[in-house]
Amino acid sequence: MTKKKLTLEEVRRAIAFDQPKLEATQIGKFIVIEGQFLLLEDVAKASSNGPITEFDVKIIVSDRYPRKEPVVFETASMIPRDIDRHIVNEDGACCVTVWEEWLAEANDLSFAAYLRGPLREFFLSQYWFEETGT
Repeated sequence: MTKKKLTLEEVRRAIAFDQPKLEATQIGKFIVIEGQFLLLEDVAKASSNGPITEFDVKIIVSDRYPRKEPVVFETASMIPRDIDRHIVNEDGACCVTVWEEWLAEANDLSFAAYLRGPLREFFLSQYWFEETGT
């Protein structure tokens, strides 16, 4: 696992590619990302597919990423505040993934990989549940 600190520029590059509705700012040792997370049908074809839907989010990332897991909030209350929907409390904090498992299994631990992997999968599962009830 890398020991270098995550930078604001690295985060901005990660969101610029397929998350143009997110903005990142540095607040001390944290990078705060806010805006709309676009749920794309196929991230490999981001330029040709429009979003399926979008979620209002606030993501707080330590400069110690990936040693410290990002904290993700769904801020528009589109997802019920329910442990069965992986929202762990009333403020909208999301239980995105089992962090240690992702760290152990992922080949790429970059912030871009987190956006396209665990974060996308979390919101895709929420969207799927709304569409199908399962």
